[in-house]
Amino acid sequence: MQQEISIGLGDLIRFIWRGLLLSLLVAGVAAFIVYRVSQSEDKVYESQSTVLAAQTNPEFGLGGVTLFTAPPLDVSAYRSAALSDPVIIDALTAMGVTEIGQTQIKQLRNKLNVRTEDTKTSSLLYVQVQDETPEGASEKANAMARAIVDWDKKRALESLSVLIVSLEEQIEALNEQIRSLQASGAPTDQVDGRITLRAQKQENLSFARTLSASATGLLSVLQPASPSSNPVSPRPVFNATLAFMLGLLATYGLLLLRNALDTRLRSVEDLANVSGLPVLAEFPKLQRDNRHLPREASSYLRTNLLFSTADVHPKVFLVTSAQSEEGKSSVSLSLAESFVRNGYQTLLIDADLRKPVIASEYKISPINQPSLEECLRNPYGSFKAAVVAISPKQHLYVMPTFHPAPQASELLSRSFRDCLEKWRQEYDVIIIDSAPVLAVADALTISPFCTGTLLVTNQQKTDRRQVRVTVDLLKRIGVRMLGIAATHVNKEAGHGSRYGYGYGYGMINDQDTKATAMDAPATSVTRANRRSDQPIR
Repeated sequence: MQQEISIGLGDLIRFIWRGLLLSLLVAGVAAFIVYRVSQSEDKVYESQSTVLAAQTNPEFGLGGVTLFTAPPLDVSAYRSAALSDPVIIDALTAMGVTEIGQTQIKQLRNKLNVRTEDTKTSSLLYVQVQDETPEGASEKANAMARAIVDWDKKRALESLSVLIVSLEEQIEALNEQIRSLQASGAPTDQVDGRITLRAQKQENLSFARTLSASATGLLSVLQPASPSSNPVSPRPVFNATLAFMLGLLATYGLLLLRNALDTRLRSVEDLANVSGLPVLAEFPKLQRDNRHLPREASSYLRTNLLFSTADVHPKVFLVTSAQSEEGKSSVSLSLAESFVRNGYQTLLIDADLRKPVIASEYKISPINQPSLEECLRNPYGSFKAAVVAISPKQHLYVMPTFHPAPQASELLSRSFRDCLEKWRQEYDVIIIDSAPVLAVADALTISPFCTGTLLVTNQQKTDRRQVRVTVDLLKRIGVRMLGIAATHVNKEAGHGSRYGYGYGYGMINDQDTKATAMDAPATSVTRANRRSDQPIR
C-alpha cells in the first residue's frame, strides 16, 4: 500500500527559509517594474451620478389626478436602458457631439458603468463614467443621468399618446354610429345614449391631452456628479504591492511544484513514510575511497538488528539496495566489523557476483583463497573463509568474490542455500552483501533463505519510486524486511544524535586501521571453537 508523504512544521520552515531570498528578489523586481509602468500610464478619473427610481405609479383617472407616469420597471431594465444606443445618443447630443456614429457610442459605453441597488420602496442607479480629465468624467456622468431620466419621461408620454389615439378612435366610431342611427330613424333613446357616451370620451380625451403637458417618469437625478481630483487609475503603490505579493506566491508556487516533481527523498522521515519501514541507522557521506562507516552509527544499526531478531540463532542478514552506488557494501563490512567487535563469530559474504568489492577492500589475495563462486559450483566441498584481523584479538571471516561471475543468478539459485546451511553451523552472524534488487534478480533469489533483509538507501540520490518498488518486490516474495539504513544523510535531513553521529560521536574511531587479510589461510571454525554458544548481549 502506498504511503502518504507528510510534511512537518520543520520541513515547512526550511522550505520557506530556503526560498526566501529568491522569492524576495523576484517579488522586488516585479514590484519595481509594475511601479514604473504604472507611473508612465495616463491618469484616469471617475465621476458618479445617482438616479432615484420610484416604485409607485398613480392610476390614471379623472378624479383630481394631475400627473401621469409610466408603469414601473424592474431595476435591471433601467440598467439595460442606460446602456442602450438611444440613451447614449441622447447623452452625446446633450454634450454637443454633432457627428454620432457607432465609434462614439462604443467609446462612451466602454467608459460607462451602471450599478443598481434595490430597496423595498425605491431603487438606485449609480452611473459611473471614467475619463482622462475630472471635468470630462463628471460631464459625461451627468449627461448620462439626464438622458436616462428623459428616456423614462418619454416612456410615460408614449403611454399617454397611445391612450389619446385610442380615445380619438373611439370618438370617431361613436360619430359614425350616431350618424347611422339618425339616418335610419332609430329610436331617440338609442341616439341619445351614443351621444352621452361620446361626450364622456371627448371629456377623457381633453383631460388626457391636458395631462400630456405634465407627464413625468419615475426616475429623477438624486445626486449629480462632481469632478474628482484623485485618479482611480493608475495606482502605482497599490499595483506594486500587489505585484510584490503575487511575486512571492508565484515563486513559492514554482518551488513547491519543483519539489513535488522531484522524486528524490528529502529527509529521513520522508524515507520512512515512503517505504513503510523503520530507519534503523543513518550514516553521513564519507570521504572518497573510504568504506568504513562511523562506529557509533554501525553499533546503533547492530543493536537494532539484534532486537529485531532476538529469537533467531544464528542470524543471517541480507544487505541490499535498490540501485548501485548507494553504500550497501560499506554498510555490510561496517556492520560485520561491529558484530566482530561485540564478540560474535561473524562471516561476511560478498554475494554481489556482478560487481564484487569486499576482496579489494580488505586486500584479500586470490592465491590459495577460494571464492564464493567456487563454493557455489561445489557446495559440498571444504572451503575455508579468509580471516581478516579487525584487532589483535578479533577476526572477521570473509567469503570473497574476486571477479564478476557469469550466470550469477543461476549459480545462486542452484547452490547458495546448501552453502548457507553449512555456514549456519559455523557462525553466529552471517552478513551477505548482495547485488541491487532493481538491477538483477540475485537478491530476490537468496533473500528468502535469510533471517531478514536490510535495505540501504542513499538519501540524497535514491528515487522514492525506486524505494517503493524495491520494498514491494521483496515483500511480495515473503521476505522479512528489518528496516532501512540511510546513507549520505546530512544533518538537516537526519535525526542528529539519535543515530550515532549527530554530535560527533560516530566520527571518533579508536585509531581505525584498515584490516588486511592474513597471509595464512584460515582453518575451519566450528561451534566448539566459539567463545560461547549464545550471542553476547
